[in-house]
Amino acid sequence: MERPLYGRYEYPISSYLADLKQQASLPGLLLLLQESAWRHAEEGGFGWKSLSAKDCFWVLSALKAEIVAYPAWNDTIRVETWSREPGNFTAYRHFEMIAADGTKFLSAASVWLILNKNKRPQKIAELRDGFPLSDRIAVDFTSRKLPKFSAAPVADNRAPKTATYGDTDVNGHVNNTCYLQWVIDAFPLDYIVTHDICEIEINYLKESLPGRRYFTEIEERSPDEYLCGVLGYPDCGELAKMNLKFKKAIHYQ
Repeated sequence: MERPLYGRYEYPISSYLADLKQQASLPGLLLLLQESAWRHAEEGGFGWKSLSAKDCFWVLSALKAEIVAYPAWNDTIRVETWSREPGNFTAYRHFEMIAADGTKFLSAASVWLILNKNKRPQKIAELRDGFPLSDRIAVDFTSRKLPKFSAAPVADNRAPKTATYGDTDVNGHVNNTCYLQWVIDAFPLDYIVTHDICEIEINYLKESLPGRRYFTEIEERSPDEYLCGVLGYPDCGELAKMNLKFKKAIHYQ
């Protein structure tokens, strides 16, 4: 079986990926990165089907993305993705998203784990030996623990919501892009409309399932930079934590 070093995939920015600024939403772009990762892994023989046969599955542990610009509705973009040298229990996958004319929209790096049916991490080399690796770096990132909030979150001061069936992925867990969407939805609308996220770093800390309740926490660390969390309700256990940096949206400059 041929194991391609790079995965290269084209996608149209359809209406369901676009927001009211008539450009791709960041959760929409992250879905395209996720789809590209799954496709490339499948082509290399260690995708969802092959891991399912071993009662294992991939989970995203951390991600960092630097966004230069957002593709517009009806644009066609290309995602390039590749794997770098893994650790014992961590796989590293990088991405670039490029326009038809070669303009780069974003660069990203991600950290993945393989878990078995008991949610225990598995050694990467034993399950993906022989897959070609690249030295190319999109973003210098191998994961770090994001800082603590300056004050303990108070669940009673946040309106809890419930994860739904529509938030789940093929593994039955809340899809990783939903955590970002939940945080974005917690910002004031006039701020989100006039600002774009230009850098994001996410730690995925604990799975969530449909029917479980959550709330969000946002702390401004500096102008246009926020530490954000998605926490379980009512125990306040962290499900995901992220650092978001914003810039003025191009439509409003």
